[in-house]
Amino acid sequence: MKVGITKEIFRGECRVAATPETVKRMVKLGLAVTVEPGAGLGSHITDADYKDAGATLGEHLGWLLQGIWAVGIGVLLLRTRQVPSWFGAMGLALATGWAVLVPIGTAADVAWAETLGVAVLYTVWFVWVGALGLLILGRARRRAGTG
Repeated sequence: MKVGITKEIFRGECRVAATPETVKRMVKLGLAVTVEPGAGLGSHITDADYKDAGATLGEHLGWLLQGIWAVGIGVLLLRTRQVPSWFGAMGLALATGWAVLVPIGTAADVAWAETLGVAVLYTVWFVWVGALGLLILGRARRRAGTG
C-alpha cells in the first residue's frame, strides 16, 4: 500500500501530516511512503529527515506541468510571429526559468523557491502575459482599422 504525505496549502500552517518517526513506523509495516518536497518545512523537518526515515520524495508535477505549458506558449508565439520576436523570446526565457528553477529549488529545500522566487516569477510572468494581451489587442485593432 502507498501513503502520500502532502504539504499544507494554507499560508502560515506549520503542521505536517506525518513526522519522520511516523514514517519510520509506516515503512516498518511495509507501506511505501512518498513525501511532497518541502512538506515538513513549516515544522522544521527537512526532506533529508524524511529520506532518512525511509520515505521517497515525490515529484513536484504541478510545477513541471506549469513550466511545460508556459514554454509551449513561448514557442507558439515565436512560431506564429504575432508578436515581435524579442517579446516571444522573453516569454520563452521566463517560462524556462519557471520550469527549471522552481522545481530544482523546491526539491533542494531552498526556502526562496517557495517564497521570493515564486513571487518574483509569478509577478514577472503575469506582467508579461498582460503585455502580450495588449500587443495582440493592438494588432487586432490596427488590422480592423479601429486603432
